[in-house]
Amino acid sequence: MAKTTVTKFCSHTCASRAYKERKRREKIELAEEEPERVALEEIQSKEYLSIQEVIRLFGVSRSILYRMINSGKLPSANFGGRVILRRSDCEMMFQAFIRKPKPQPQKEPEYYSVKEVEEMHGIGYSRLNVILNHNKIPKKLEGGKLYCKYPILRTGYKLDNQRYWHLLVKNG
Repeated sequence: MAKTTVTKFCSHTCASRAYKERKRREKIELAEEEPERVALEEIQSKEYLSIQEVIRLFGVSRSILYRMINSGKLPSANFGGRVILRRSDCEMMFQAFIRKPKPQPQKEPEYYSVKEVEEMHGIGYSRLNVILNHNKIPKKLEGGKLYCKYPILRTGYKLDNQRYWHLLVKNG
Protein backbone atom coordinates (compact mmCIF):
# COMPACT_ATOMS: atom_id res chain seq x y z
CA MET A 1 0.00 0.00 0.00
CA ALA A 2 1.29 3.48 -0.90
CA LYS A 3 2.49 5.53 2.08
CA THR A 4 1.47 8.95 0.70
CA THR A 5 -1.20 10.22 -1.66
CA VAL A 6 1.43 11.23 -4.23
CA THR A 7 3.25 7.94 -4.72
CA LYS A 8 1.76 5.11 -6.71
CA PHE A 9 3.92 2.32 -5.30
CA CYS A 10 4.53 0.94 -1.85
CA SER A 11 8.33 1.01 -2.01
CA HIS A 12 11.32 1.99 -4.09
CA THR A 13 11.60 -1.61 -5.30
CA CYS A 14 8.02 -1.63 -6.64
CA ALA A 15 8.56 1.76 -8.30
CA SER A 16 11.75 0.48 -9.97
CA ARG A 17 9.99 -2.63 -11.26
CA ALA A 18 7.16 -0.55 -12.69
CA TYR A 19 9.65 1.82 -14.32
CA LYS A 20 11.53 -1.06 -15.94
CA GLU A 21 8.26 -2.59 -17.18
CA ARG A 22 7.17 0.75 -18.66
CA LYS A 23 10.50 1.21 -20.44
CA ARG A 24 10.32 -2.37 -21.76
CA ARG A 25 6.84 -1.69 -23.23
CA GLU A 26 8.08 1.55 -24.84
CA LYS A 27 10.94 -0.35 -26.52
CA ILE A 28 8.53 -2.99 -27.81
CA GLU A 29 6.19 -0.31 -29.24
CA LEU A 30 9.15 1.43 -30.87
CA ALA A 31 10.33 -1.87 -32.38
CA GLU A 32 6.82 -2.50 -33.75
CA GLU A 33 6.70 0.97 -35.34
CA GLU A 34 10.17 0.61 -36.91
CA PRO A 35 9.13 -2.01 -39.54
CA GLU A 36 6.21 0.23 -40.62
CA ARG A 37 8.57 3.14 -41.22
CA VAL A 38 11.04 0.90 -43.08
CA ALA A 39 8.16 -0.61 -45.06
CA LEU A 40 6.96 2.87 -46.13
CA GLU A 41 10.47 3.79 -47.24
CA GLU A 42 10.64 0.54 -49.20
CA ILE A 43 7.24 1.22 -50.81
CA GLN A 44 8.32 4.74 -51.80
CA SER A 45 11.39 3.35 -53.53
CA LYS A 46 9.40 0.89 -55.69
CA GLU A 47 8.31 1.81 -59.19
CA TYR A 48 5.30 -0.54 -59.29
CA LEU A 49 2.92 -0.99 -56.37
CA SER A 50 0.18 -3.39 -55.34
CA ILE A 51 -3.25 -2.19 -54.26
CA GLN A 52 -2.36 -2.67 -50.57
CA GLU A 53 0.87 -0.68 -50.97
CA VAL A 54 -0.96 2.20 -52.67
CA ILE A 55 -3.49 2.21 -49.83
CA ARG A 56 -0.70 2.41 -47.24
CA LEU A 57 1.30 5.00 -49.16
CA PHE A 58 -1.51 7.41 -50.00
CA GLY A 59 -4.03 6.63 -47.25
CA VAL A 60 -7.00 6.10 -49.57
CA SER A 61 -9.67 3.44 -49.24
CA ARG A 62 -9.74 0.31 -51.34
CA SER A 63 -13.14 1.19 -52.84
CA ILE A 64 -11.96 4.64 -54.01
CA LEU A 65 -8.86 3.09 -55.54
CA TYR A 66 -10.86 0.43 -57.42
CA ARG A 67 -13.38 3.06 -58.54
CA MET A 68 -10.55 5.12 -60.05
CA ILE A 69 -9.11 2.03 -61.77
CA ASN A 70 -12.48 0.90 -63.16
CA SER A 71 -13.32 4.39 -64.47
CA GLY A 72 -9.98 4.49 -66.31
CA LYS A 73 -8.66 7.48 -64.37
CA LEU A 74 -5.82 5.40 -62.94
CA PRO A 75 -4.00 3.01 -65.33
CA SER A 76 -3.29 -0.47 -63.98
CA ALA A 77 -2.08 -3.90 -65.08
CA ASN A 78 -3.20 -7.39 -63.98
CA PHE A 79 -0.51 -10.00 -63.28
CA GLY A 80 -1.73 -13.40 -62.14
CA GLY A 81 -4.79 -12.02 -60.39
CA ARG A 82 -2.87 -9.09 -58.83
CA VAL A 83 -3.46 -5.49 -59.80
CA ILE A 84 -0.24 -3.52 -60.25
CA LEU A 85 -0.07 0.28 -60.42
CA ARG A 86 2.79 2.56 -61.39
CA ARG A 87 3.74 4.80 -58.45
CA SER A 88 4.29 7.84 -60.71
CA ASP A 89 0.73 7.43 -62.12
CA CYS A 90 -0.68 7.32 -58.59
CA GLU A 91 1.29 10.40 -57.56
CA MET A 92 0.12 12.34 -60.62
CA MET A 93 -3.47 11.25 -60.01
CA PHE A 94 -3.48 12.34 -56.40
CA GLN A 95 -1.67 15.60 -57.21
CA ALA A 96 -4.53 16.42 -59.57
CA PHE A 97 -6.98 16.15 -56.66
CA ILE A 98 -5.12 18.60 -54.42
CA ARG A 99 -7.21 21.74 -54.18
CA LYS A 100 -5.43 24.93 -55.04
CA PRO A 101 -6.90 28.14 -53.68
CA LYS A 102 -8.50 30.21 -56.39
CA PRO A 103 -7.21 33.76 -56.49
CA GLN A 104 -9.97 36.17 -55.61
CA PRO A 105 -10.23 39.16 -57.93
CA GLN A 106 -9.35 42.36 -56.14
CA LYS A 107 -12.16 44.82 -56.50
CA GLU A 108 -12.06 48.40 -55.42
CA PRO A 109 -13.99 48.92 -52.20
CA GLU A 110 -17.13 51.01 -52.38
CA TYR A 111 -16.35 52.86 -49.17
CA TYR A 112 -12.96 53.94 -47.85
CA SER A 113 -12.24 54.65 -44.22
CA VAL A 114 -11.34 58.24 -43.48
CA LYS A 115 -7.95 57.06 -42.19
CA GLU A 116 -7.25 55.33 -45.53
CA VAL A 117 -8.15 58.49 -47.47
CA GLU A 118 -6.02 60.63 -45.14
CA GLU A 119 -3.03 58.32 -45.68
CA MET A 120 -3.60 58.02 -49.46
CA HIS A 121 -3.69 61.80 -49.95
CA GLY A 122 -1.58 63.04 -47.06
CA ILE A 123 -4.21 65.40 -45.68
CA GLY A 124 -5.62 65.91 -42.23
CA TYR A 125 -9.08 65.02 -41.00
CA SER A 126 -10.39 68.60 -40.89
CA ARG A 127 -9.35 69.33 -44.50
CA LEU A 128 -10.80 66.00 -45.64
CA ASN A 129 -14.07 66.75 -43.85
CA VAL A 130 -14.31 70.13 -45.62
CA ILE A 131 -13.77 68.45 -48.99
CA LEU A 132 -16.31 65.71 -48.25
CA ASN A 133 -18.94 68.25 -47.17
CA HIS A 134 -18.20 70.67 -50.04
CA ASN A 135 -18.48 67.94 -52.69
CA LYS A 136 -21.42 66.27 -50.90
CA ILE A 137 -19.65 62.91 -50.80
CA PRO A 138 -21.74 60.32 -48.95
CA LYS A 139 -20.37 59.27 -45.56
CA LYS A 140 -21.40 56.52 -43.20
CA LEU A 141 -20.53 55.61 -39.64
CA GLU A 142 -20.02 51.89 -39.07
CA GLY A 143 -18.53 50.24 -36.01
CA GLY A 144 -17.22 53.54 -34.68
CA LYS A 145 -15.37 54.29 -37.94
CA LEU A 146 -16.25 56.92 -40.51
CA TYR A 147 -16.28 55.86 -44.16
CA CYS A 148 -16.58 57.98 -47.31
CA LYS A 149 -18.01 56.87 -50.63
CA TYR A 150 -15.37 57.63 -53.28
CA PRO A 151 -11.60 57.93 -53.25
CA ILE A 152 -10.23 61.42 -53.72
CA LEU A 153 -7.57 62.18 -56.33
CA ARG A 154 -4.85 64.75 -55.64
CA THR A 155 -3.43 67.28 -58.11
CA GLY A 156 -1.09 70.05 -57.08
CA TYR A 157 0.16 73.34 -58.43
CA LYS A 158 2.48 76.10 -57.16
CA LEU A 159 1.38 79.71 -56.84
CA ASP A 160 3.46 82.54 -55.24
CA ASN A 161 5.84 80.19 -53.37
CA GLN A 162 2.94 78.39 -51.74
CA ARG A 163 1.70 74.99 -52.69
CA TYR A 164 -2.03 74.56 -53.14
CA TRP A 165 -3.65 71.23 -53.52
CA HIS A 166 -6.82 70.67 -55.43
CA LEU A 167 -8.53 67.55 -54.36
CA LEU A 168 -10.81 66.23 -57.01
CA VAL A 169 -13.53 63.71 -56.50
CA LYS A 170 -13.26 60.58 -58.61
CA ASN A 171 -16.62 59.93 -60.20
CA GLY A 172 -17.39 56.29 -59.40
